[in-house]
Amino acid sequence: MSDPPPFDPDEAPADPIEKFHMWLSSAVDPQPRAMVLSTVDQDGHPDARVVMLRDVSADGWSFSTSALSPKGTQLAATPWAALTWHWPAQGRQIRARGPVDMTDGTADFLARPPDSRAEAIVGRRQSEPLTDLDELRAALSDAAAQIDDVPPDWTRYLLRPNEVQFFQIDPSRAHVRLRYDRTGDGWTRSLRWP
Repeated sequence: MSDPPPFDPDEAPADPIEKFHMWLSSAVDPQPRAMVLSTVDQDGHPDARVVMLRDVSADGWSFSTSALSPKGTQLAATPWAALTWHWPAQGRQIRARGPVDMTDGTADFLARPPDSRAEAIVGRRQSEPLTDLDELRAALSDAAAQIDDVPPDWTRYLLRPNEVQFFQIDPSRAHVRLRYDRTGDGWTRSLRWP
């Protein structure tokens, strides 16, 4: 890794979404929109997986999946989650957590490429036992004929952050961690020990 970019927390904007946009637009990693979604299952055990950021707005970060998938059922039971982005080439990490709202995912589903739609249809069975790869191939082939039919359980999720942290490594090991906490309609910022 080359020298990481500088991060002066005194120059950070008042809103973490604005700071996120700045870091996302300068990210050099091959998949900067890939993020780790962390939820909890019905027993309170943590679960994490990589999903793609669909959109970011003033309200928060959006992703989509089947409401029947493990992450969908976990979010239905406990509508809180955490998101993490890690851009190692620049020594950056962002963490956000907060409540999650569920909305119609039709536009997100139809915006996916055809192969991705077929995969999403098959992904409704995510983490279920699979007899062999031929069964998966047959399911993908069947799903390819249904890619214009939006699954009724396809859902868009919006994480509305209560807390956001930006972490930047420093060659001298004086790493910078800046935390935003929601306070009413605004945010408070504070430095944290790395």
